[in-house]
Formats: sequence, C-alpha cells, structure tokens
Amino acid sequence: MSLRTSFGLAMIALPALISAASSETDPLSDRLTSPDEGLCFSRDYDAAHLKQHKGQLTQTAMLSFKSDAVRVMLRQKGRAAPVHLVATCEWNPRTAGITTSGTRMMPSFKKRQGYDCIVIVSPGSAQEGGYAVIDPAADAKSVTLHFDSPVQARPSLDKDARVFSLNLGREDRAFLMTRVEPAACRAMEQALEGL
Repeated sequence: MSLRTSFGLAMIALPALISAASSETDPLSDRLTSPDEGLCFSRDYDAAHLKQHKGQLTQTAMLSFKSDAVRVMLRQKGRAAPVHLVATCEWNPRTAGITTSGTRMMPSFKKRQGYDCIVIVSPGSAQEGGYAVIDPAADAKSVTLHFDSPVQARPSLDKDARVFSLNLGREDRAFLMTRVEPAACRAMEQALEGL
C-alpha cells in the first residue's frame, strides 16, 4: 500500500475515531473544576405545556450535578411542597439504561450513552431507591432526566425526613432541562449535603 493510500485511509477513519473518543468522555464531570462546584439545570413547565400533557403532574424540575451526587427537585400539582431525590451517577458510554439481560429499562431513553443513576435511600445504605438516566447534550447546556418508577423521594429538604415511594405517571418520567446559574441549586445542595 502506498503512503498516499495509507494517508487517505487514515483521513477517512479520523472523523470516526474522533467521534468514538468524544463519546467516551464524561460531558458534565469534565466541566467541574472543583469538588464544590456544581452544574444546575431547571425547567418550569408553562400552562400551555401542561394543558397538552394532562397526565403530567410536575410543574418544575431542577437538577444539581456535583461530583459527590446528583440532587433533584420536582414540584408537582397536588403536593404542598416539592419532593427531592438524591442519586449517585456514573457516566456509561456504551450501555446506559440497559439491563444486564440487554433490555431497556426506560422506553423514553433510546440512546446508549448517559449517566446511570441509583437513587439513594440513606447514606451508607445498600438499599436502592430507584433508577434514573441523565442524557446530557454534548455542549452540557441541557440534560434530559429519565426516571424509572417508582423512586424513593423525600417530602422536604430535611435530609432526615423519611423517604416514601413516589409513583411517577408516564408523563412524569422524562424532563428536559436547560442549564441555569449554579446559585439556583445552592439551597438544595446545602440542605441535602452528605446524602
């Protein structure tokens, strides 16, 4: 094979190699510069959206992504206070949201890359409180959070509050959120620190 042919083949393969390498990177953690720093994502659902999705109870969703944990707030119709969840998440570039038998855990999540998340019931406990997947945009300006149901949630920001089983309807299992200023998540992060 000539040098020109080898170079040509290498140039053809380069975009695929770059794409594969970039898919291996952790798009959110790579943007954290210190353990104290976090990324905050949020969405307020307007009346028009809620009218189109009559089964959706969630009016506001917020997600804090930090190196120690992910914290989520859901404000729902019919609840006096928002509910909160804490999860540990790990970037999975190949089989996010897929069981060991090869089936998808959540029909709303169709990709293979994302953060696999286990909802925490209490610190140090091996008991799992549910499952979620975070699907980040490549530029980290938005995320889609996908939930399995039910998940264990806290009825308030009191980290000693007893968790309860939160059943999520079909229209409350996927939330597209955009990145906002980190200060928006700070009260939730501080209240649920250590979980």
